[in-house]
Amino acid sequence: MKQTFFKLTGTAVALSLLLLGTACADQADAFRSSAASDGQPAGKEAAAGSADPAKEESGQKGNSMDRSKNQSETQASEGLKFLCTEDGNASCATEEGYYYISTEAHKLQGGDLGYRLMYIDYASCREVCLCSAPGCSHDTRDCTAVLPYEEFPAHTSKLFLHQGALYILSRQYDSDGSYSTSFSSDGENSLGSVSSANSMPVSLYRMNPDGTGRQKVFSFDSDVSIEDALALDGQGLYAVSKKLSSEKAGMGEYTSSSERALVFLDLSSYSLSRVSPLEFGDTINWKLTGCTDGSFLLEGIDYGRRLTVEEYIGDDDIYHELYKKSHTVFALLDVASDRPEEFYRIGNEEIHSSALLGNTLYVSFMDSQRILGIDVATGKESLLTTHPQNYIMGTIGNRLCCQDLD
Repeated sequence: MKQTFFKLTGTAVALSLLLLGTACADQADAFRSSAASDGQPAGKEAAAGSADPAKEESGQKGNSMDRSKNQSETQASEGLKFLCTEDGNASCATEEGYYYISTEAHKLQGGDLGYRLMYIDYASCREVCLCSAPGCSHDTRDCTAVLPYEEFPAHTSKLFLHQGALYILSRQYDSDGSYSTSFSSDGENSLGSVSSANSMPVSLYRMNPDGTGRQKVFSFDSDVSIEDALALDGQGLYAVSKKLSSEKAGMGEYTSSSERALVFLDLSSYSLSRVSPLEFGDTINWKLTGCTDGSFLLEGIDYGRRLTVEEYIGDDDIYHELYKKSHTVFALLDVASDRPEEFYRIGNEEIHSSALLGNTLYVSFMDSQRILGIDVATGKESLLTTHPQNYIMGTIGNRLCCQDLD
């Protein structure tokens, strides 16, 4: 599979092709072998530095009042950073190194399972557990690198750094929009329309960069779910909260959401406030997909009307026809506003992809092989390049990472 990287520096475009094959796998294996030979079980030495101890666990929703316009403008001026990783892994990075939660569960003393908090140091090229205790086997709950299985889902939790502290947002799988089949003992579907409460409420943990001092500092209400995409500014964390419910659909159940809202968690007081609803009385189910200049990039599909559950999960041919007639819509939601401003839309007849870099939304079209740049402020589009590897998989720094779909 070919991958292409488009480096974006003003109007200049540099293209480089990478063939990803066995050489990369061999290098990765050699790296892991080197780490293991140092006596470290695929993990990291303690990161230098520390932060103040976390505040006492809140466990409370905090202030539910909407934030004032002045607060919004102050936070917007400090800049917004998008915190979503598309590979589903919990990870974050500094200029010195890379933190992540392992996806393989390890057996702990006593028989429990746990994941490990890991660190890769760029200077030494070493991957080690985030634990500085001499001789630690990283298999007890006392180890700073051990994350108990039941508290920290590896594929859905989020990891980020803020003002010298390392945070983990522990969250379960977001089942919104999913369909599953379950039967009672008599063979009939047993669920009506019911609200879903999390067996493990979404919780925020704070610790020092070396893994020490971990404390739970906030828990959301048990009936609240948090979506995958997060954003951060100088004062705190933005997230999309919602409530899930399940209803009968054929021989199974369909999970949907309600009361979706953009919320803000202040990371100094651990108080929660509501920024904006994400239900605007239209027919679009908006998703948070990026940030630019103090605004949030929203993306959604406009079918022209609300589809029924049967249309979503029923005959694939029927849904495909509905999708081809729909549009993918992009809009900006300012933190001081409560309604998005649409600036671009695409017909879904042709396969396309997109990514935001700075103030430009890049959109590719598979059939024509074009990649366009759209100014998010004006909606004006311009041709960036035409290339066979044009499907945008993500971004690396100021590069678009593209490939074909063969």
